Amino acid sequence: MITGVVDFAMGFVFACYILAQKERLAEQVRRLGQAVFSERQYIRAEGDLGAITYDDSRTVLYEYNQHLLTKAENFDGKGFHFSYSKYGSGAPNRMSTLTGYDGSDQYEIQYDYCTGYTQVFDSQGNCLKYHFNSYGNTLSIQDSMGKAVYAKYAQDSDDSAGKG
Repeated sequence: MITGVVDFAMGFVFACYILAQKERLAEQVRRLGQAVFSERQYIRAEGDLGAITYDDSRTVLYEYNQHLLTKAENFDGKGFHFSYSKYGSGAPNRMSTLTGYDGSDQYEIQYDYCTGYTQVFDSQGNCLKYHFNSYGNTLSIQDSMGKAVYAKYAQDSDDSAGKG
């Protein structure tokens, strides 16, 4: 039992050493310890996450309207406002606008949901068009210039994932 723990600890330190390129080992170990052992306080209001306060007293705040996230603000004052489109009975609310702010500037992203694809527009008029298959997987992402990246899934073809 003790041998296993010692082997794990030595292997872990060695892995950190290799990955951190030895100059950054202390920083990596400090960050790992902070991530594992730091305390966070989660504040809930009406079933929604209201805030996260870290052990250094930094707080991230969240606001909701009818359980839909409307605002997320980081401890440095930067954050996002979310707005939603209301659909008919039983249909899900979908995010229509994401507005980000960093204290000196504000930017906005708008979403247009269509059958089989979603268009995302930024403040400068750029557009990304996300195409989806019937499973909801992203098939392609196309920019305003027509350039695109494509994905293929096993269920979209006669090929199975196991065939080479």
